[in-house]
Order: sequence, then C-alpha cells, then structure tokens
Amino acid sequence: MNKILEVRNLSKIYGPGCPQCLDSTGPESDTNLCPHCRSVVAIHGVSFDLFEGEILGVMGESGSGKSTVVKALYFDQAPSGGEAIFYDSPANAPEGKHDKQHNLFALNSAQQRWLRNHRFGMVYQNPNLGLNFNISAGGNIAERLLMSDLMDYGAIRERAKALLERTEVLLSRVDDLPKDFSGGMQQRVQIAKALATQPPLLFLDEVTTGLDLSVQARILDLILEIQQELKTAMVVVTHDLGVIRLLTGRAIVMKYGRVIETGLTDQILEDPQHAYTQRLVASAL
Repeated sequence: MNKILEVRNLSKIYGPGCPQCLDSTGPESDTNLCPHCRSVVAIHGVSFDLFEGEILGVMGESGSGKSTVVKALYFDQAPSGGEAIFYDSPANAPEGKHDKQHNLFALNSAQQRWLRNHRFGMVYQNPNLGLNFNISAGGNIAERLLMSDLMDYGAIRERAKALLERTEVLLSRVDDLPKDFSGGMQQRVQIAKALATQPPLLFLDEVTTGLDLSVQARILDLILEIQQELKTAMVVVTHDLGVIRLLTGRAIVMKYGRVIETGLTDQILEDPQHAYTQRLVASAL
C-alpha cells in the first residue's frame, strides 16, 4: 500500500512562545496554556503516516488540538514547526511509485493553493467555512471546479449535478442557496464540493457534530460509501468514539496538543493503554 501523507513533529503555538512553553504544557501539566508567557501550545510533536485509501481517526476532547492538525495540513493555518510530505501518485501506479513528493510547508502560497484546489478536500464542522452562502449549491461546486481550471460551463453544470446526486441532494435544489438547506444537507453539499476535483486526500473536521442522530448516521454511511467507491484517503477529526469505530481503521488520541496513544482503532477502543483514553472509552459506554 502506497503512503500518501507523512507528518513529522507538527507543532503550532499561538503567541510569542518561550523556552518554558513545552515543559509547562501538555497532558502531564494538564493544560496547553503556558503559565510563563500565556502562549497556547495547540499541538506539539504530532507525527503519523497515512496510506492510500485509508481512513485515519484523530480523536480527543475540545482543546486537544485535533482540529489544528488538519487546519495546518490544509493550509488554513501556518504551523510553528514540523514537516509534512504529500506523496502524489498517478492513478494505478505500481506499489511504492510516486509521481511527485510535496514538502507541504516548504511550498509557496501559489503551490499550496494549487494543492488545495486540485489534490486536497476539506469538510468543516461549520458549513460557513466550507461553503459560500451567497451562491447556490451548484455554484459552490462550480466555484471549486473553476479554481481547478475547468472552464466549460456545460461540463461544470453536469459535474455539479452528478456530485449533488451522488451525495443525495435533490437535483431540483441545485440552484438553491446553502442557507435554505438543513444542517445535514449543508454537509452533503460540502462533501460534494470537496469531492469535485476527485482529490486523493480528504480532511473531515467534526462533520457530524450538532446534527440529529439519524442525520449523522446517513452522513457517515455516505462517507463510507464514497471512500469505498473512490478509495479516497481521509483524516477524520472527531470527539465521537462512535464515528471513530465506524469509519476508521487506525486512530491517534490527543490530549492538550500531544499524541498520547496510537494504533488500530479496535485495539484502542477495546484495550486502551493510556489512562486518558481509558476514561474516554469508559465515558462512551
């Protein structure tokens, strides 16, 4: 199986930082706020690999830093340190064969924008971050296709309709504004938009949080169907252990910006090693 993403020692500090920041924060200190300079160590030393077609879970409570990880990888926020290599493989490439390797944080803004528009997709917890509420559902998909250099109006329109249909949005609503959709339907439009360029890598940040349970179940089923159909690699950020169990094969557990446990999802949920993970699992029973 080809590796698609390699993350090493990813860090993000909000504030000036000081020599005491790292020793004064983290799980053992029970805080991510440095008492000396008041900087927030959102994440530090985060490392993991992701393989083609794999779904990796990043789990933890609020303030764990899990969302900061994907925001850094999607270029929403610049990291304070670390490295991430994206291995861009051509379709049906032989095992271990990569067309290009991108050192994500060494790229200029134009190169990062190209990867966002062509090779990555993101579905946010807040649809306002992923959708333009001033244009229609179909227009949102068209906007992403235009950024990826597709210019034929007819082709764009048909592609938008096909994506909305695939994500179970009625075609009669292609020209409706996102504000006129329910929360669950807004997430479907976000997923359709993220998939418009058929990216090999998709980030999902708490995509079912705040939705009714029945809507959550349908969204999760849709994500699984898409992953199995397109073989898209995904990083799924969530505090919901049910989402982790259903979607992911491997997971990392975070607390106060640090990875405290990593492994196969079943092993983590059935035999957690870290005391914090044990409490998380017990609280979900």
